Amino acid sequence: IWALSAVAIFYTLDQWPKRGQFGDLFGAVNSLFAGLGFSGVVVALLLQNHGLDLQNRSLGLQLDELTKAHEWNRRKSAHDLVFEASLGKFGTLRRSIETKIRIYDPLETYDSMKAKLSADDCLVLDAALNFLENVCLAIKNNVVDEMIVYDALGDILLAYWRWARPYIVECRRTISEEVWTEIDPFARSWEVKAREGRARLEAARAGALTPGRSRL
Repeated sequence: IWALSAVAIFYTLDQWPKRGQFGDLFGAVNSLFAGLGFSGVVVALLLQNHGLDLQNRSLGLQLDELTKAHEWNRRKSAHDLVFEASLGKFGTLRRSIETKIRIYDPLETYDSMKAKLSADDCLVLDAALNFLENVCLAIKNNVVDEMIVYDALGDILLAYWRWARPYIVECRRTISEEVWTEIDPFARSWEVKAREGRARLEAARAGALTPGRSRL
């Protein structure tokens, strides 16, 4: 059609000035279509940006859901560990150990009980330390919630770490330096946290029992 229109203009208008004037009549049309084309590009960009905004919003919502799901899984895993420590396999190991060893007695340590421990007792102690090592490893990798585990198992881990520390050092010297390495940093930080908690509790009790004053 475009080629035929050129032939028709050439043979219909016999003079070049007339042909030029006729062509000038379509200058405004050319501008119109050029403007429409540019407008189309602008609209396409706006639609693309709108689509990207919707996509980013959708991705943000998905990320929020994944974050909530991960937080729920961390808390659920922590509660599972607490259950395991009380009624599961670790609970059975604790009862087996604590009937022979006064783990929570500050005056008793592995050095004081070393002569009385059998090979089977050491195997049971190894299994208990392996469980606590796995708990600390799970906290380190953000698999379980540390605060839940600390509230439920903090005293247990600190007691076993205090009592078995000479045994751990001995195993690192005789077996491998890499055994039960995850327990140490958490035990040290939890020990500081427990000490600070006891100090706050004693300060609160001292303030609540001020002599000679009634307090509502």
